Amino acid sequence: MWVEAAPLRSTTAEAIEEFIWKNIITRYGTFRVLVSDNGPQFDSKVIKEICTKLGIQHRFALVCYPQYNGQVEVMNRTMFVEIKKNLLASRTQWYKELDRVLWSYRTTPSNSTGETPFSLVYETEAVCP
Repeated sequence: MWVEAAPLRSTTAEAIEEFIWKNIITRYGTFRVLVSDNGPQFDSKVIKEICTKLGIQHRFALVCYPQYNGQVEVMNRTMFVEIKKNLLASRTQWYKELDRVLWSYRTTPSNSTGETPFSLVYETEAVCP
């Protein structure tokens, strides 16, 4: 699983659309499936239009079956723990730790595949500092 994250001032549909465009589509191209929660910003005309225009299938996590969105929830929890740990050590603002946490995740081999997310996306290993 490849993770993209960025601090947003708001979570409006327009902000989500801009995030998808700037942080995913312009870097990697379009994708097949968007899995999101049932928040109103995702169930909006703006998100429906971008998904339709780009041929993206939009799936909502089922409220009665949260395991459907399990990978995302596990990743959110992992990022929260790592950011909190780094904040306690460095006394910085949370968003300043986000890139470091993403880099660490992307360059750490997965227990299930033995591969790093970086190597699966770029077909080469990252040069780590």
